[in-house]
Amino acid sequence: MKRVLIAVVLLLTACAKPPEDISAAVVPVDPYLRKTCVELAALHAERRRTLSDLEARQRATVQEDRDAMWAVHVPVGSIRGGDNEEDVASTKGELLAIASARRAGGCDL
Repeated sequence: MKRVLIAVVLLLTACAKPPEDISAAVVPVDPYLRKTCVELAALHAERRRTLSDLEARQRATVQEDRDAMWAVHVPVGSIRGGDNEEDVASTKGELLAIASARRAGGCDL
């Protein structure tokens, strides 16, 4: 019984996290401080699009994991490589670093 409980806990923790539950990774602001306001604005827009795409894919993986857990008790979406948690975290971190650089440079937000 103890082994079954451990297996269940491991499987549940292997499921993909919803994007809103993923914290931003720490990304240094230094590389962004050398950019102009125009460059930062373009970079911000590009990263927002990237994050939107990653969040949509992450939500699909979360749903796939939930559905699979009911049917086969295995987080299929995460196992097949659909979990984008690291990419979501790093992109969120980049957006925070870009916003900090924009504030430091006196750019419009």
